[in-house]
Amino acid sequence: MRIKRLAYENKRTGWKLAPMEFGNFNLLVGVSGVGKSKILEAIRTLYWTASNVGRTWEVDFSIDNTDYHWSYLGGWPFIFNADKNSPNNFLNIEKEVLTGNGFVFERNVAAVKIDGHLLPVDHNPAMSLLQLFSSDKRIKPIFEGVKKIRFLSMPESVTPQEFKPDNVEAIIKEHTSLEIIQNSDYFIHTKLVMVGLNLPDIFQQIKENFIAVFPQVQDLRIVYLKKERFGLNGTASQNFSTFEIELQESGIDTWIDQDDISTGMLKTLLLIGAIYLSAPGSVILIDEFENSLGVNCIDIFDRLDYENRGLQFIITSHHPYIINNIPVACWKIITRKGSVVTAHDADHYNLGKSKHTAFTQLLQLKEFEDGLTRDL
Repeated sequence: MRIKRLAYENKRTGWKLAPMEFGNFNLLVGVSGVGKSKILEAIRTLYWTASNVGRTWEVDFSIDNTDYHWSYLGGWPFIFNADKNSPNNFLNIEKEVLTGNGFVFERNVAAVKIDGHLLPVDHNPAMSLLQLFSSDKRIKPIFEGVKKIRFLSMPESVTPQEFKPDNVEAIIKEHTSLEIIQNSDYFIHTKLVMVGLNLPDIFQQIKENFIAVFPQVQDLRIVYLKKERFGLNGTASQNFSTFEIELQESGIDTWIDQDDISTGMLKTLLLIGAIYLSAPGSVILIDEFENSLGVNCIDIFDRLDYENRGLQFIITSHHPYIINNIPVACWKIITRKGSVVTAHDADHYNLGKSKHTAFTQLLQLKEFEDGLTRDL
C-alpha cells in the first residue's frame, strides 16, 4: 500500500486535516501541538472504522500499481440500540464509497450497492466496507494492504507476549521463509526472533547494519528463556517461555540482556528490522523520530534502500538536527489555524534547494515558529 492523499475530520473534536499529499518518505515538521501526531493517528485509525464514530475521511492510495479512492462519512452522534428499528438508533455511517480497478462499492445506513446494484444483505453499520467484504477477491487486496499500516513504537514492538508456552515452538516452525515472516502480523521484535532462529544469513545482514550504527557492539544473538511472572506480593504466579535479544559490547565479557539494552539501541534495531522484515507495501509510522531513535540512525533509510523494498515512511520531528539531515523534498511543513491542520511541501514557501539554506529559511518562517498560518 502507498498512501497518496488524505483528508480527515473528527466531528466530535472539530479537528480537521486539509487534503495532504504524501510521497515515499515523508518528514512531518513543525512545533509541538501543531498536529503532526494527530496526522499519524488519523492514518492508524483508517482501518478501525468501528472506533471512528463521527469521523470523516477521503484517502487515495495504490496497491500493486492500482489506484483506489475510499471516502467515509461517519455519523454523529452515535447511539446504537440492539433493536435496529429503534428511533434512538443513530448509526455511525452516513455514506461510504470505495472505488478502483473497475468497481464501485458504496453504502449508506439503509443499503449496500456494488456497481450500482442493490445488495440484499443486512450489513453491520459499525464495520467498514473493507471489513464487510474482506473475503471478496476485489476487496481482499485492499483489506490486506490497509493492515500493513504499522506504527513503530517501543512498548508494542518489543513485547514478547506473542510467544506463549503452548505455541512458541509451533510459531517458530511455521515461519521458516522470509516471505512468510514479512507477511505475518507479528510485531517486529517477534519477526527478528524468527529470522534469528530460522534465517541466519538475513539475521547477519541485520546485525551488520546495527553494528555499523553502534561500532561498540560486537555481536547479537537470540536466546530462549524460561521466566516467572511475579504477583503483587512477590510470589511467582506463572512460568512462561520467551525469546529475547542479547548483545555483546567490546570490553565487556558478559552478554547484555534485553532489559538492559538502551532504549535507543533497541529502537534502532527495530527500525532496521522493520526495513528488512516488513512486507512490501507496508506504511511505517514513527512519531517524534528524535525520541524514538538516535540521530546516528538517519542514514539507515538510504543505506537499506527502503524504496526498492516497497516501503513508505511517514515520520514526525521538530528536532533541528533531524530536519537538517533529511532531504528538503521530503519535508511536509505542518501548520494549524484553529482546529484546521494544513501540510505544505518546502517549495510552497520557496525554500532554498540546499538543505542548509532551506533549513535556515525554515527556522525564520513565522508558520514554523509558532505553527500558525498567515496569508502569503
